[in-house]
Amino acid sequence: MTWNMEATANTAYETENSRSRKREFLHKALTVAKKAILPEQAEKNIMVYSHPVDAVQVRILDNPVINTVFKSLIDTAVDAKYGTVLSSGIPVNEKTFPELNEIVEHCVEMLQIRRPYVVVSGAVGFNAITMGSDEEPYIVLGNHLVSALTKEQLSFVIGHECGHVAMGHVVYHTAANVVGTMANAIPVVGPVAYNSACIAIKAWSRRSEITADRAGLLCCGDMEIAKKTLMQLELGFVQVEGLDADNYVESSQNYRKAGVLRRIGEYTASHPILPKRIQALDVFENSECYYLARNMVPPTGVMTAAELMKAVEEQIRVL
Repeated sequence: MTWNMEATANTAYETENSRSRKREFLHKALTVAKKAILPEQAEKNIMVYSHPVDAVQVRILDNPVINTVFKSLIDTAVDAKYGTVLSSGIPVNEKTFPELNEIVEHCVEMLQIRRPYVVVSGAVGFNAITMGSDEEPYIVLGNHLVSALTKEQLSFVIGHECGHVAMGHVVYHTAANVVGTMANAIPVVGPVAYNSACIAIKAWSRRSEITADRAGLLCCGDMEIAKKTLMQLELGFVQVEGLDADNYVESSQNYRKAGVLRRIGEYTASHPILPKRIQALDVFENSECYYLARNMVPPTGVMTAAELMKAVEEQIRVL
């Protein structure tokens, strides 16, 4: 579907002088555009694989007032902080990175989202980041990441980042990162005040990462690849082929159970620690939500959606 939203908006505003009405109209137009990009079936799939707390929080945040404030902040922040990276990074397309381009296309089709502007850059190293807004999402893939991971592993990573786009996390994550950067610029007081005020936001952020990991699993289609990819992101260039993910998770559990102080730092973390992410994916794969997200009939005996949420919450809770 092709729709020149800007031209349509300009025509409609010829008789409108009110700035508040203009904002309201644009919000409605963007909502229509998003629905044109994100079909009803795609929205249903997102609600199937998303963490329920994450889904509720995104719906609360998705209102015209918050979006207007955040959009202004995002446009300036992305340009100031990432503009050079996005301008200098090598864009992913069929001519520059044909195999990588195929992966991006696969993830976009799988999750039924607007294709983000994807670049490969040396600025983020062994990492991948997503920023921008629902209308203008960007993904930056680190050059080390692209060179070290297999095609299947990159499917998980790019699927994870596209999961943030599909769920509508991008604008709120970007805004939170900008506020955090501003707070860290204030010596001593800034980081403490920010971390204290944002405990609830970080708790949501950790659950949003659970949703994105599920999107990554759906895109790569293999649980073992997903586990190994998460471990590879932790270890960088150290190969993980000979490592046992289940043993890793068990060892981490035993260590953390030995003392409360080993868990307090998680309160201010934006991501669950790696063993918890692996555990959460394990139970998701054995739930009806996983099969429904893949348009398959769930086999008898798998977890219900309610059982899945309870199990994941038990796994990712901090204390």
